Amino acid sequence: MLDAEYWAANLRNPVRFHEAVSAAGADHHTFIEISPHPLLTHSINDTLGESNAHAIGTLLRDTDDTVTFHAQLAAAGHPIATDGRLADIPVTPWQHTQFWVADRSGISNAVAGHPLLGVHIEVPSSRDHVWQADVGTAVSPWLADHKVFGQPTMPGAGFAEIALAAASEALGVPAEALSINQLEVEQMLTLNEHTQLTTQLTRGADDKTRIEIYSRSSGRDWSRHATASAEVRTPDTSPDRPAPAGGGETAINPADLYTALRQAGQYHGPAFAALTAIRRLPGGSVETEITLPDEAPRYPGFRLHPVMLDAALQSLAAAIPDPRLSRRGDHESGQ
Repeated sequence: MLDAEYWAANLRNPVRFHEAVSAAGADHHTFIEISPHPLLTHSINDTLGESNAHAIGTLLRDTDDTVTFHAQLAAAGHPIATDGRLADIPVTPWQHTQFWVADRSGISNAVAGHPLLGVHIEVPSSRDHVWQADVGTAVSPWLADHKVFGQPTMPGAGFAEIALAAASEALGVPAEALSINQLEVEQMLTLNEHTQLTTQLTRGADDKTRIEIYSRSSGRDWSRHATASAEVRTPDTSPDRPAPAGGGETAINPADLYTALRQAGQYHGPAFAALTAIRRLPGGSVETEITLPDEAPRYPGFRLHPVMLDAALQSLAAAIPDPRLSRRGDHESGQ
């Protein structure tokens, strides 16, 4: 069976031509090369040396192939079989399966830089910075788990992470020392398999930092999707965790929340289903537990993981009274 392993070994391993021909020449004296024109007959004769072996080609350019081949066989002392007949044989059952080589250009950008911010592009001005990234679902498959009315889209949390990463890299300060203000998502960014994103950071004369995020269509028109400003601030101390509620809280099944969001056109697939517990507190507030799903990337360069921030925003939906959101355990108890 000539399987993939055979052909891979055939390509990668050295050809032991001399050993193979020498072993065959110990018991055989006539070698027939089946090819459009003899290529190996001279090498075979050189390998066999002074023996009485013969190497014959089936086809020889610019000659009557049948007559030449039979004449060479007769000269080597082999009788010509005249009782043969021409028979049709089955054609090769080709299996038309495509194995495309992945486009490495977008992947290399993701490896070289931030997966959403991308690679820094040199510009003449030291006060301006530009990054380019392919944020398509072929490069970042996890983004396909965030859909609006069936279309993969960049989450607003993704724009926030891009702005934070751009400011941190351009200003040379950690994310904890930055404040992203006035983040405005002007229009939704739908994602194809490959979607080019350009982020521009500009520092004005007053040292104010402005960030703009663009895409470019196939018609070469620029579309601005989000803007934000950034400023350096003194890091706050870690906030104290609120005291547990004194009672009266209601546990909500996260699966019901995601079902309700899907009915509203917002789909959160496995990579974005990060809410693992929801508790509605008296007064209309909610407390949630967020766990990064296994399907979400663990890129260490994220300043504020988009999935975690998106889950925090999902918690706002859980605070809205909705009869579709059942208490946890209702499904199991049949209530």
